Amino acid sequence: MNELTHLALFERTLLSGAEWSLDGPAWVVARLEEGIVYAQADGAHQDVPLGGVIVKPADGRMSLLASVLGRAVVRGLAVRIPYLSGLLTPAECHHLEARVAREFRPYRLLPADHPLALLVARFQPAEALPPVRERLAFLQTLVELLGPELTALPAAAVVGAGEVKARLRRFLERHSACELAELSLADVATHLRCSPRHASRLFHETFGSSFRAYSLEARLKKACQLLTTTRSKVLDVALQSGHGSLAGFNFLFKKRFGITPSVWRARHAAAPSVQAVRSRAAAVARAPRVRL
Repeated sequence: MNELTHLALFERTLLSGAEWSLDGPAWVVARLEEGIVYAQADGAHQDVPLGGVIVKPADGRMSLLASVLGRAVVRGLAVRIPYLSGLLTPAECHHLEARVAREFRPYRLLPADHPLALLVARFQPAEALPPVRERLAFLQTLVELLGPELTALPAAAVVGAGEVKARLRRFLERHSACELAELSLADVATHLRCSPRHASRLFHETFGSSFRAYSLEARLKKACQLLTTTRSKVLDVALQSGHGSLAGFNFLFKKRFGITPSVWRARHAAAPSVQAVRSRAAAVARAPRVRL
């Protein structure tokens, strides 16, 4: 499960006594299709009912162990929250990856009659991804599951009080990561009605990263999205993602990902069905997870 996009459907067959580690940066929703499986975390294990669903948060550490009585089959979806930057604001992404993920660790077990389990049961293993309607239904149901924790976003997303911090919170809630990639620190300071230095300090307190580092990462994510969903020349991708020159873009891209933009495009070219979905939705960044 290392090569995940924003949504990845998987099916895993565990032979008798086999163990599958679910450690990783993705949220995983895994349904037991057949067999007997035990969820293991922190030295304890729990029976997973047939048809039941395991929800493993980002960076949660757990594993699934098949019974020695026979094989087991697990099917589900993996979600990388930072890849949904066109659907979630930076504040929401940060909140999901931080506080909400901690609330769900090491995992949460749902019964077979839970709406999320019933939805995953409709997914077909032969498909690269479920139909767009089912994908959207999956995300909506997952958000409803996370709902109680998400209601705490306004208080938890920005630590402390103050009028400027409140404006920063509202600003981040209204803009996607791709939109922020097109702004300068001076632009953000203007929106917050404070000095660029003060805006920089508040941004760092909120995300643990400078605005410059965040903006650079957002530009590179936007470039990855353009490389995989369009046929634009690399030069055009560089300019459209906010880079001033092709040489500078190539240097930063290779420094960040270890490969050139052209090689990235060749490795991560999106399937037509995924392109169709992305053309209807806001831009979805396809880049390795960034800790803010």
